[in-house]
Amino acid sequence: MIASAGESIIDFTPITQNGKLKGFLVHPGGSPYNVAVGVARLGAKVAFVGKLSNDMFGNLLINHLLENNVETYFVARSNLPSALAFVTYEHGDALYTFRVSDSADVTLSTQDLKIEQIHRQVGIFHFGSLILGFSPAGNTILELARGLQQKAIITYDPNVRKDLIPSWHDYMENVMLAIQIADILKISSNDIMHLGLELNDIIRFENRPPIIILTKGKDGCTFYSKDFQFDLPAVPVTIEDTIGAGDAFMAAILYKLSAMAITKDKLITYVKPKIWEEILTFALKAAAVTCSKKGADPPTLSEINKIYP
Repeated sequence: MIASAGESIIDFTPITQNGKLKGFLVHPGGSPYNVAVGVARLGAKVAFVGKLSNDMFGNLLINHLLENNVETYFVARSNLPSALAFVTYEHGDALYTFRVSDSADVTLSTQDLKIEQIHRQVGIFHFGSLILGFSPAGNTILELARGLQQKAIITYDPNVRKDLIPSWHDYMENVMLAIQIADILKISSNDIMHLGLELNDIIRFENRPPIIILTKGKDGCTFYSKDFQFDLPAVPVTIEDTIGAGDAFMAAILYKLSAMAITKDKLITYVKPKIWEEILTFALKAAAVTCSKKGADPPTLSEINKIYP
């Protein structure tokens, strides 16, 4: 089973008329949450690991998971409020204003986790995003990932939201720990800029992940392993919205790893450039389909195959 751990957020996207804000549309979101939904829509078995509120938004989030066949038995609940994000657009890029502090998500603790069941059932574990900047949830997820290192493929996506992090120093410590734990690091060029790093810093890092995937928006992606690297161009698409494209890309990678029965012990020795080209080409198609629609709305397998046969 695949598990995706981290925050869930309600996205409020603007409704405008004649250039004036008239209201908002409400969308379930949050990067690891979107990844879980994306994996399920592609047809793989996946669970979301996190903490949701008992408020009306938390109920919307849990129902959206269930409607998309995402397993929820690793989800804890709380009477604290849901995390919220208000989205605006500038030059076609999405800008976010968050309400996350003191939300249910950031209070996830070890006591909330069904650790034995997770260790028994999960073969691919994905985590990331802004949750690593909050305590106790960030440390809880890092410890869970560390505990799964010996048996599961670990994937990490920073998905940096710099203005939101309460302590940049603590967050960066967690980011560097996450990079050391991960087998696969998926990171965007924007993430690297916000982290104040250079790609070569990560590539030369002594405990770097065996696989690094750099996403570059309209310029596609670059794959790095210790043995080879290659570039792939983006898939042509008419862009409606870029929200959720990175999450759909990540979900497609996890789906392919599961569908190809690639396990922890096969990841490095068995997986060759041709296989990774197939995986990443599929991921680029999934991201492109997402960009053709409004909001974080990851595609189904049939959607991808219909548009890119």
